[in-house]
Amino acid sequence: MGAIAIAAALLPGCVNTKYKTNAPVQSYVAADEPRAASIGRDIIAQGGRAGDAAAAMALAMTATLPSRVGLAGGGVCVVFNAAKKEVRTLDFLPRPAGPGGVAVPAFLRGVYALQAGAGVLRWEQVVIPAEQLASSNTGVSRALAQDLSANAARLSADAEARRIFLPSGTPLAEGTPFPQMDLANTLSQVRRSGVASMYGGALGAATAQSLALDPGALRGYQPRWGATTAIPLGIVSMNFAQLPEPESGAALAAAWNAAADLPPAQRAARAAQADWERLPAIERAGYLRKIAAKLREHRTDLADIIVQEQGKVRGLAQVEADFTADYLDYMAEWARRIEGDVAHAGQPLHLHPAGAWILQRLGALATALAVRLELQ
Repeated sequence: MGAIAIAAALLPGCVNTKYKTNAPVQSYVAADEPRAASIGRDIIAQGGRAGDAAAAMALAMTATLPSRVGLAGGGVCVVFNAAKKEVRTLDFLPRPAGPGGVAVPAFLRGVYALQAGAGVLRWEQVVIPAEQLASSNTGVSRALAQDLSANAARLSADAEARRIFLPSGTPLAEGTPFPQMDLANTLSQVRRSGVASMYGGALGAATAQSLALDPGALRGYQPRWGATTAIPLGIVSMNFAQLPEPESGAALAAAWNAAADLPPAQRAARAAQADWERLPAIERAGYLRKIAAKLREHRTDLADIIVQEQGKVRGLAQVEADFTADYLDYMAEWARRIEGDVAHAGQPLHLHPAGAWILQRLGALATALAVRLELQ
């Protein structure tokens, strides 16, 4: 697919072709919704590159997964150019620009910039699949049905959302016909006239009016290319998007680098991470079960410690200790469990020792729990 790799954050799709080798060209795409992933695969098969596939998948998900991707939204992409050995941040987050915190719709400008900077196909080629999905009577995807079910209460509070997604009072079920002609018409105009039509002209004026935005602010919006924050990881680097927000790349890098000052036990755990991640999943699961067995062996002692440290009643402390062991057993079962939808590639998988993209487990950066639950 060429020399560009893209990992997207907030834009739920990504494409990889990082390394160039003498092996047959192998590429993969990933998205939060299978039909979008299939479109990305087809774009690659047509000679497209990472930017083309990522843009096509993002546009497709405005039709197949509007609960997460929409024309009024935005995103962030970390883009790698192998020819230049350059990693950049493409920032098209929707930031407040109007009264009441209304944000400028940044999605189309951002996707267009991504495809123009990291693709080779014509703009029309990456828009057509999304337009066809929106205009067809394609059924509700499983991912969308799950989102609608999980957010039914919030959707029902908005009249327009209720009309679209809960027409009979209940969320649309998987497979329900779901044509979106307004979206199809907008994508058709964007395909024929370019994204400028969304930000200017009659469509731009209507958009600005509906969002109570200054038409000039909408017309003048442009995504921003910038640097990334890199952390060396052996022969490769991990790159974080660098954004104006304080919680972006620099903060994440600082948190990662702070691990150098960890106590000896944590440093030892990090040093063991490389060996741990090389173990097959079933072997890791075996260790989790051994830990669970040890917890049960000392369940009474652990409950006593919880009582002394937290002042909990003895019965609740015992439940907490036992639940921790049960939770480890539950997690161990993931070694034999596969979930999700797979869009199969058009050719057999071929891996080359020098040309494989490696998914590396980095361990936990942070954990947030809604309740206090400790493993003593």
